[in-house]
Amino acid sequence: MVYGPWLVASLSVLRAALHRRRAVHSWTVVLLFSAIAMFLCAWQAPRTLSDSAAAALPGLASLISFQQVVRQITLSRPPRRTVSRHRQARAGSPGSTKGGGAGAARGESGRKPSAPRPLTGQGRPRGTTPRGGALR
Repeated sequence: MVYGPWLVASLSVLRAALHRRRAVHSWTVVLLFSAIAMFLCAWQAPRTLSDSAAAALPGLASLISFQQVVRQITLSRPPRRTVSRHRQARAGSPGSTKGGGAGAARGESGRKPSAPRPLTGQGRPRGTTPRGGALR
């Protein structure tokens, strides 16, 4: 009754460590059932401090050893480099997948892409005219 949930939660923690995910709930179950196992072992031992400590020591040692195994798994596997879901690359920048032809390096018009113009107070780039109007 005690070691079944402990074993399942331990396997869940190992799986989460291999997939570089957090396993807070599983760690809680491991700690809870390890504490129950240590309490039951200490309760069955003779009523001296040294006997109770000796009875609880295997449960504590297994918990510490398991935590060290999980640390070895997570530290030996370097974190993956995440690729942004929204790439910031321009269509004409090197390494982009759009365009690809001769005009891709300079844009479709054949000119180098210019830096974006600063916006005016009306929310449009400077040097551009509003719809149907002239420059002010």
